[in-house]
Amino acid sequence: MSHNVVTAYSDVGRQQSPPDLHDAATRKELSGAAIVTVAGIFDLWRLTNESACDLLGGISDRTWQRWKRQPDSHVLDQDQLTRASLIIGIHRALRTLYSKAYADAWPTIDDEYPLFDGRSPVRAMSLGGIPVMHATRQLLDGWRGAR
Repeated sequence: MSHNVVTAYSDVGRQQSPPDLHDAATRKELSGAAIVTVAGIFDLWRLTNESACDLLGGISDRTWQRWKRQPDSHVLDQDQLTRASLIIGIHRALRTLYSKAYADAWPTIDDEYPLFDGRSPVRAMSLGGIPVMHATRQLLDGWRGAR
């Protein structure tokens, strides 16, 4: 079920209406799967805990470690679920565009594309927050559509 939950909210706007992230029960239903999925993606991307915490909105390392140990006991807020959804979407787009090895490396490679300004996508997204994460997702989705 957790895969279906993550898929459902990472495809918001594509196939179904978005979940109500103001609703605590909805956030609880999505949170555990989101934490597990994002932790797995961060492992594939070989992110430091600091980078992972930054992408999740500046949470503390201690909080991130607690979430990973007990993902089903935490309820993410709307901002955190939005970030998780964008990370999952970025990962899925990368896996469609590139080989597994390059898709997993791409987020940490410095990039001259104007959105990243010579920084890695992870660094740019950490600095720019949700707007840059969303722009990165749109950029990759555009590249997918051009193939």
